[in-house]
Amino acid sequence: MSKKPTIAVVGSLNFDLVTRVPRLPDLGETLTAKSFGTNCGGKGANQAVAAARLADRCEKVDVKMVGAVGSDGFGNEMKQQMRKEGVDVEDVKVVDGTSSGVAVIVVDDTTGDNRIMITPGANA
Repeated sequence: MSKKPTIAVVGSLNFDLVTRVPRLPDLGETLTAKSFGTNCGGKGANQAVAAARLADRCEKVDVKMVGAVGSDGFGNEMKQQMRKEGVDVEDVKVVDGTSSGVAVIVVDDTTGDNRIMITPGANA
């Protein structure tokens, strides 16, 4: 019996903090948001999850993520969610004393335009 090939994704993992607003605020303006949510993201993590979802259909490849998270709740959550998606996270390093990468995202509910601010954290 042969071992399945592995797709290894090397990249960032970010915890997304997403706020949806009726429009993007002007400089110095405060708006009331329509909603707030969190997601596990990052370019690398998103690619690994997409590959795992495809791999689940054909059952012919394994998917692993190579990257880093901080020693915080966000890092734990991202690794847990990726495991649930079928991604091997054994090569996702936990960097002690460092925060996980975070993306603060503001989305205009009317147009879909967004503004994203990234704090790299353990991705740096």
